[in-house]
Amino acid sequence: MWWRFFGDFAAVTLFIGIGQGLHERPDGMAAMADTAVPFLIGVSLAWTFPSIRRCSASLVCGAVSALVTAGVGVALRSLVFGDSIALGFILVTVAFLISSFVGWRYLWARCFGAAAPKQIGRRSKR
Repeated sequence: MWWRFFGDFAAVTLFIGIGQGLHERPDGMAAMADTAVPFLIGVSLAWTFPSIRRCSASLVCGAVSALVTAGVGVALRSLVFGDSIALGFILVTVAFLISSFVGWRYLWARCFGAAAPKQIGRRSKR
């Protein structure tokens, strides 16, 4: 179960790396760390919720984890780190994190069917 945390962690790192590359930030690792810390705190906080840990393979829980990560990350960036936040940044953040958190879970389920995530509320056919 805890290895799934690292899938979300990797998605956040990828998000920050792509953003740094697209904006051609010359500061290197220092700028990446400065941008990443609020979102890494967010993903860590999301994983403190027992409901996220319990259904961590679920696509729905992936989306919830992404929303918590994005919300906490954006809030910390703005309120604690003092960075200005544009609406476009918020939209891209939410879209990327949801698609990557849900996406890697979906791909994992497709590649390793035995470990497929269960959908919440879905009934099995008998």
